[in-house]
Amino acid sequence: MFESLWPRELRLVTPTRRLLTGALVGFLLAAGSAAAQQSPPGHHHGGDDPSHATPAPGGAIQVSPHVRLTPPRQATAEDSARATAIADSLWRSIRKYQDVRAAVADGYRRLNPAQQQRVIHFNNSSNAAQNEAGFDPTRPTSLLYHRAPGGKLVLAGAMYTAPKTASMDELNARVPLGIAQWHLHTNVCVPKRGETNRLSETHDGKPVFGPQGEVSTKAACDAIGGQFRETEFNWMVHVEFDADGKATWGH
Repeated sequence: MFESLWPRELRLVTPTRRLLTGALVGFLLAAGSAAAQQSPPGHHHGGDDPSHATPAPGGAIQVSPHVRLTPPRQATAEDSARATAIADSLWRSIRKYQDVRAAVADGYRRLNPAQQQRVIHFNNSSNAAQNEAGFDPTRPTSLLYHRAPGGKLVLAGAMYTAPKTASMDELNARVPLGIAQWHLHTNVCVPKRGETNRLSETHDGKPVFGPQGEVSTKAACDAIGGQFRETEFNWMVHVEFDADGKATWGH
């Protein structure tokens, strides 16, 4: 298994290895107490197009070669109340991390610090193990930050993860599918061990490798000497907080 491309925090958690799954998503400003609401997801992955969605294993839907989503459900009053409670608990637990130094002190580590990023992720390996084994709304796998003018990191939200083998009902039991859509990265081609310098390769201005790459089949990946993964990372869902304290669940 190729393990040198992604930091240790991004590799798949298994019951025996207890490693941190990754995060590549989420953003927006956080402040105040969170009130969850049903709304269109605040973040989209390149190439997502629900009009071309096809069935995927386990009842999920494939909206692009690289992105699989949980199917939308009609939100119930119970869904809304539960999502609100999750978001409120989350905000109370992470608002101290508005100072990123507090996050670092509590074990959060920045993902890919050498890269320029619109959304900056700080991942916690202990919380990832908790998200693999169960669900605690106060322990997100990742904290999400924006860089404000002047360079200050501003807390934007957080992300939960779940095993990539989780069923739709298991994901719904964590965060209701009537409020949020979980996503899973699929059909990803990565460079082989020791060839991380190839990550920057492009074709016609587009990335070749990774979850945003143009390569999405094993045959095409084999042809360029890459390593193909049918699924990459685990199921993920994020919540964003705006300046008014409202929580928006995305995928």
